[in-house]
Amino acid sequence: MKEMILKEVIMKRVVLIVMLISVALNLLGTEPAKFLGYWQPEDGKAIYEIFFQDNLYHVKTVWVAEDAKERQKNSLDKTFIQDLEYSPAKGELIAGRMNIEKRKIKCNIEREKAGNLKVTLKAGIMKRSISWIPAKYESSDVKN
Repeated sequence: MKEMILKEVIMKRVVLIVMLISVALNLLGTEPAKFLGYWQPEDGKAIYEIFFQDNLYHVKTVWVAEDAKERQKNSLDKTFIQDLEYSPAKGELIAGRMNIEKRKIKCNIEREKAGNLKVTLKAGIMKRSISWIPAKYESSDVKN
């Protein structure tokens, strides 16, 4: 009798553990998707795409305004932030790198409550945060 009760308790715990693991994996699988898509800085002078490739997240420029700086125009269709990893503990993309004129800049991207992204760039002791908002863009749109 005790053995049956013990087996039943063990089975209930195993089922509970399996259910918890399944829910956790499901949440982890969909959470990073909130970063994917098209984003623009608040000034609206460029549109960036966050995409997933080779188990990492990357950012490339897909559109720039006509009055954009020459450096921005030269970055069109080029990946400029690379190797971001999703951190479930922080709920953000971390440890990315951005190479500008032979300087390596660290990059993190987090989702703000308003639905915008906070992009934080760090080089040595210098740190800058930029807000990106969702952008309406389709790949058939005219590029400058």
